[in-house]
Amino acid sequence: MPAPDTHSRTRHAAAAPSMLPLIINCLELQERCRFVMSIEDTLFAQRKWDEPPERLFRFEGGNYGVRSMHLASGGAILASPEGTDLRDDLKGLWRSRDQGATWHRTLSLSGHPNPVTIWGICEDKAGRIYAGTYIYRSATRLALIYRSLDSGETWERVFRDPEARHVHCLAWDAATDTVYAALGDDALPWRRRAILCSRDAGQTWSELLPDLPQISSIACSPFGRLLGSD
Repeated sequence: MPAPDTHSRTRHAAAAPSMLPLIINCLELQERCRFVMSIEDTLFAQRKWDEPPERLFRFEGGNYGVRSMHLASGGAILASPEGTDLRDDLKGLWRSRDQGATWHRTLSLSGHPNPVTIWGICEDKAGRIYAGTYIYRSATRLALIYRSLDSGETWERVFRDPEARHVHCLAWDAATDTVYAALGDDALPWRRRAILCSRDAGQTWSELLPDLPQISSIACSPFGRLLGSD
């Protein structure tokens, strides 16, 4: 089995979400266990690939799996489940401070229709974490960006677009200390897409490159920014 990525991106088959039988997401740790991974709706700890995994936490109804995971610089693990029947009290972003032994929800998405989740997560050099909401339900609009100043324990909303469907991704550019976000959907009934940037730690946001197609992924390198279309 290849070594897993150490970043907070979900790896899955190229199929519609309703067709995914398995979603795997891994984070590499340095202390109690070597990896934390999600298999469908359950989080596991894995010390070695040839040993049985230890079950940590199950998100009941999260049949789309754990959409995002992030290992914060302060040591906290963040995870967000997603599913067609996910219980309302499980929707949002969950946090563990003890290598996955215990979990509690720190960002609630209760009240929003399934499937709803946090997909895009990034962190800047000061340890500020940014998270974007993602929703599938037709004709819904939930394009929100949240920011945490305490490694994911508490959150505040720093951006809302009432016309856009959701936030596809977030990325921090170390070269310019800029946070980028891709949001919206270039399809009916929304017809609203945008690339945003914030140069003041999420206080204000401005739009860039309005003529580009719908962007769903952003990667930042010392040589420039890479944008992937949906």
